[in-house]
Amino acid sequence: MRSVGWTAAVLLLLSACTRVPDRPLKVGTYPWAGSEPLYLARQLELYPPQSIHLVEFTSTHQLARAFRNGVIDAATVPLLEALRFENMGQRPQVVLMLDSSNSADCLIARAEVESISGLKGKRVAHAGVASSNYLLARLAERGGLEPGDLREQILSEAAQETALKRGRVDAVLTSGPHCTRLLAGGAMRQLFDSSQLPGEFVDVLVVRQEALETWPRQVDTLLRGWFAALAHYQREPDSASQHLVPRLGLDAERFQRTLDGIQLAGVHEQRLHLMGHKPRLQEMIRQLGTTMVRNQLLTEPPDSVGLLNAEPLARVLP
Repeated sequence: MRSVGWTAAVLLLLSACTRVPDRPLKVGTYPWAGSEPLYLARQLELYPPQSIHLVEFTSTHQLARAFRNGVIDAATVPLLEALRFENMGQRPQVVLMLDSSNSADCLIARAEVESISGLKGKRVAHAGVASSNYLLARLAERGGLEPGDLREQILSEAAQETALKRGRVDAVLTSGPHCTRLLAGGAMRQLFDSSQLPGEFVDVLVVRQEALETWPRQVDTLLRGWFAALAHYQREPDSASQHLVPRLGLDAERFQRTLDGIQLAGVHEQRLHLMGHKPRLQEMIRQLGTTMVRNQLLTEPPDSVGLLNAEPLARVLP
């Protein structure tokens, strides 16, 4: 009996020594109005520093690479990017819908380009991430273009603006504040926005499965902060905007115009899209996966059921 007790004590000591230390959840973002409520939550001190650490990247490309390399535990990304993560074996779990894009993703061209079909042989810049590759494929279908008809250039969102204004490219695929800034000068033409492909552009919060299992308390804190920030924005939109406008480099009017292009996801949208017997994101994932496989953006269809994890929402929502 003494031997059994000693063995149990040793095992208990070893388990204590190997326990994963508690630390902040590292959440990656990029400049996008749909993820700004997370920063509003930080401004309102809803995120204790020991629970959540928001990591700002300058582009979606940097953010995707950081998630793939395990630098961050979670990321705010287009749903299309989450499908790519899963395809590469990254084990992402979609735990929150951030927004749906009504017109925030866009194709902006120089004024002399009058249509999507008019881009044949022209230089088109994009970020080279899943969402821009997908959009390029869908636009080619709509414009009757074939692979190779476009002269693609991979540029960051910030570099795209400069390249288009200086005539180094003929069009850019971009989003959010970049769309707003490029159109403000009046010398560019918008050939497309995401309202023409309803339901295909959704942004989500993904958490790596092992992080979700190891730090569930931090994930719950992150989600509670999201809903509290949305409630604050609805109560005091002008005050909340003052916190957010400088981060995106827009004035108040252009920031509001950017927000008008998306629908931020509150409690009702979460229940519709992630919870219940047939959450809407399942069908979205299935449809997006079919298109991405057809255009060789995925090697196999995504797991529309396994990608979604509504357990944190079930713990957080009333």
